[in-house]
Amino acid sequence: MSGHGWAAMALGIVFSLALGGGLMALVFFSARRGYDDAAASGERGDEGR
Repeated sequence: MSGHGWAAMALGIVFSLALGGGLMALVFFSARRGYDDAAASGERGDEGR
C-alpha cells in the first residue's frame, strides 16, 4: 500500500474514533442532565410504572 493509502487509512481511523467518542460523550451528558428521563418515564402509560 502506498503512503497515500496509509495516510487515508490513518485519517479514517482517527475520524471514526473521534466520531464514536463524540457520540458517546453526547449520550453521557444527555443521561447526566436528565434529558432522557421524560422519554423513559412512560408518558403513554403502557409501561406499568
